[in-house]
Amino acid sequence: MELHAVNVGYGDAFFFEWNGHSLLLDTGSGLDGEYCEHPERVDIVSFLIEQKVSRIDTLIISHIHEDHVGKLKEVLEHFSVSKLWIPKGFMTFQKDVPKVDIEFSKNSSKYFYKSLQDFGEALVYCKEKGISIDTLAQGDSIELDGLRIEVLGAKDSILEEFLSLYAQLKECREDSQKEGIIEKMDAMSNHTCMLLKIRYKALSGLFCGDNTPKHWDEAIQEKLSDITWIKIPHHGQVDSLSEHFMRKMPLEFCLTTASSDRRYNSANPEVYKALRQWAKEDKRKLKVLFTDPSTEYSTFSEVKYGNRSICFSIGEELRYQYEK
Repeated sequence: MELHAVNVGYGDAFFFEWNGHSLLLDTGSGLDGEYCEHPERVDIVSFLIEQKVSRIDTLIISHIHEDHVGKLKEVLEHFSVSKLWIPKGFMTFQKDVPKVDIEFSKNSSKYFYKSLQDFGEALVYCKEKGISIDTLAQGDSIELDGLRIEVLGAKDSILEEFLSLYAQLKECREDSQKEGIIEKMDAMSNHTCMLLKIRYKALSGLFCGDNTPKHWDEAIQEKLSDITWIKIPHHGQVDSLSEHFMRKMPLEFCLTTASSDRRYNSANPEVYKALRQWAKEDKRKLKVLFTDPSTEYSTFSEVKYGNRSICFSIGEELRYQYEK
């Protein structure tokens, strides 16, 4: 298997290829500003075209935020997608997203609302083109020719609260009140993110998206005992850390998908200071990797700059190399 952690700047896009199968987890940002003046960054559509990919067997969307679904519609249009998996209850967005005819006071709300609309349009597109859509919930698992995915989150209670906000949005008639509901949905969307344990031969990985440990279910602890590879939650912001959960995992690799400008205080130095200290105390070797590293981490021996992806080769052993 080859797993490409694509440098989409601030955002997630992971492409898996094995035994003639392909899987894409999230699609990164669709904003031009994320890529212009950054030749090392590449949007997922361009990356897959460069890799001569024409078919995506499985596409998983972890949650609705611009840096995870920004290229969803383009991916569906450019490639032959067989199946789309989305979080439990998210088929409700297939119906028309309520219109909001105001200038949002916060950019984050504006981007979230646009992503919500685009996500709904993508679901309609799938229906029109006959692309199969299914949902995943905590406790579900799927097997794909030797690759196993277990869904460890989000909690049902969080998804229900998020969807209840959307129900309020549909009933609301005042645009000013709609903005407040959208702001709440935006703030909550990270907590609805699928938390995925993915295993294939030497890979036992935890793909956290933006689902931070504060919102993890205590019951998943036993599922963490063999995790050696983690995509650090929420782009390495301070809320990504939890000694309680992190030290349950015998981590050998941690990967952060933050942009080199460290916006929103992502790729926070305190995160890696703690992770390295815990590894030292537990007598583990830990490689700290970044898809788009800040210059602050130039002293980390495993950090390299100017790469479009990190390719993990997974068989009986797990190796990685940087791709220009």
